[in-house]
Amino acid sequence: MLKIGNYTREQLKKTILPYEYWERVLSPEDSKFVFEVIDNKPITITPIKDIPVPQVRQCVDHLYQVGILKPQNCYENAVAIAIRLRQRGLTARCIDGYFRPVGSNEWLMHRFNEIQGFYFDATAELFYSPFSKREYKGVRAFDALELVAVSVAFDNLCYKTYDYLFMSTLPYNEQDLAYCEQAFPFYLDNNGRIRAQDNAA
Repeated sequence: MLKIGNYTREQLKKTILPYEYWERVLSPEDSKFVFEVIDNKPITITPIKDIPVPQVRQCVDHLYQVGILKPQNCYENAVAIAIRLRQRGLTARCIDGYFRPVGSNEWLMHRFNEIQGFYFDATAELFYSPFSKREYKGVRAFDALELVAVSVAFDNLCYKTYDYLFMSTLPYNEQDLAYCEQAFPFYLDNNGRIRAQDNAA
């Protein structure tokens, strides 16, 4: 049985993570996180209104109305949607990948969702230009709770507060760095291990 201090136990209880995730969160350097490799697959985004799962639109509308979904917050937005749908008995995944405006050469890191084979991007649909003017590719697909575990592990490495730190799991490239004031110091390698960014400040 995993033994942890009372203070840490209380901190972890404040997350939504079941007990079986705690050991990996507490020892992130030695842990392996699980995802499906999509391998830069081109992605077609479906408008939320066209997804044949009505709970998706209801979920996105609710999270937007209560102020949980926010602009420039794709990493947390996608997880919030997947968790909310999970609470309704539906499996939606979070996709870490890239987007670029049509005609641009710059691919930027991004997170969006998938449910029953339909990909959707609530952040772009709610706050930005039509996603018809964007191209997408997916790299990794995560179960919602697995990605929450990654975010708490990232927070453990950075701040030791056992809170959520939603960032991309991908290594930065030069184009991403041009849009960042400071690169996040960690990412997951292709085996699901946490690594330090080569070019993080």
